Amino acid sequence: MAKQQPDGIWIIDSDARTLFANSAMAEIPGNDNVLINRKPSFDYLFPEDIDAAQKLSESKQRGEASPFHFHLPRADGSANLG
Repeated sequence: MAKQQPDGIWIIDSDARTLFANSAMAEIPGNDNVLINRKPSFDYLFPEDIDAAQKLSESKQRGEASPFHFHLPRADGSANLG
């Protein structure tokens, strides 16, 4: 039986800056420190996903509760499809 990986938790503020990321979330892009420096969360997306992410962020500021699903690039530029 495959070991289940823990969920990545990423909390951002209303300006889409990282407030907290657990170690499982930081492992997704393959860099332990990448998500803890308050950079805009959009900096961690593939360029083609930024517009959709910004629109989704705006909808969340209006109180909408739709899920946020994007593939994050790993440190080597490959997609994390997990």
